[in-house]
Amino acid sequence: MSVGSNRSPYQLKKKFSLDQDICVTPATLYDSDIVYAASLSAYGSMPATQWPCKGSKVELNVLWLNESQLDIMHLSEALGVAYNFVKLKLGTVKIKEFEWHKEIYGYASIPGVFPFNKNIPKRLSALNAKNTKLEGIYESEALIYLKNYLDVKNKNLLEWLEKVINEKNYRLGIHEILKTKAIKPQNPNWEVLETSLKGELII
Repeated sequence: MSVGSNRSPYQLKKKFSLDQDICVTPATLYDSDIVYAASLSAYGSMPATQWPCKGSKVELNVLWLNESQLDIMHLSEALGVAYNFVKLKLGTVKIKEFEWHKEIYGYASIPGVFPFNKNIPKRLSALNAKNTKLEGIYESEALIYLKNYLDVKNKNLLEWLEKVINEKNYRLGIHEILKTKAIKPQNPNWEVLETSLKGELII
């Protein structure tokens, strides 16, 4: 299940070489919404993750990866640091173009979800969803909220993001702060899987 940057052709192009075939299929995620995780990516984005939301439907995609491509994806998702590899509950994902009754996998944030007002997650407004109970905001708004939350006053948003991108230790320090503030779902619609890595994480 592709969420956040893994739905972006630009990011997929960066992760995989142009001569690789990547199959992307439209799908619907049920009983979860897509919210902002309590972390920052190496390219200054606020990552996405699932959050249980009974009755909701979100339009996403499924990426069909071979074993070597999955290894690359694990490294790009900073497996074991930023995300866990998870098996989604059967029936919570439906492929639009054909019947699929086997497991579908994805990633879930290890730290958890960013606590906006009243410790309630906010969903990604850019994603089409129905029957959701969560308020949505765009990523630019989420990043401004996070910047203010961290009490960064001496830089505008672009200057701050440049620092986040260029100074790894600073970025990892923010991760440590957010880990202590993050909220986690009580009854997730997924199971965390033990996974081995081949290569160096991108964090």
